[in-house]
Amino acid sequence: MHLDAHTDAYPLAGNTGPAAFHRAAESRLLDPTVSYHIGLRGPVASKGLYAHARELGYQLVTITELLDRGIIPVLDEVVRRLANRPVYICWDMDFFDPSVAPGVITPNWDGVTAREGLQIARLLRRLNIVAIDINCVSPLHDAAGLAAFLCARVILEFLAGLAAARPSHRD
Repeated sequence: MHLDAHTDAYPLAGNTGPAAFHRAAESRLLDPTVSYHIGLRGPVASKGLYAHARELGYQLVTITELLDRGIIPVLDEVVRRLANRPVYICWDMDFFDPSVAPGVITPNWDGVTAREGLQIARLLRRLNIVAIDINCVSPLHDAAGLAAFLCARVILEFLAGLAAARPSHRD
């Protein structure tokens, strides 16, 4: 599960950030047919990037589709499709709109609001989460610390979900 403004599946040589999901599919580190990129939007570096990601097998949900279809229906579909599979969540902070997370590496207008993003984090708790990374906060660009503060809140939401899902050993 990849929440980002970009696919990060660019057909580039080497192990660069924009090619991470291209390399992952190419190396068979994941099954792209059940891997989602959610929140895609904005200008892209070259033509055909979404088509390329789809050719690799990835499921793409643009920000327009997410908001037009509705967050809950889209996330319900994702949860049904992923069922009990182990899920690695890669959350790029540019998934948020720069108005709420300005200090990111590649800000891109038209992202989710803080409320929508935190709702998504809570809805994703239903997945069998085995790992999470939250990335792309840029302290040099985060003068007021808004992106870092929001990032910490996303982490808290996931930790709370993981703690709630943990079996209790109280007698």
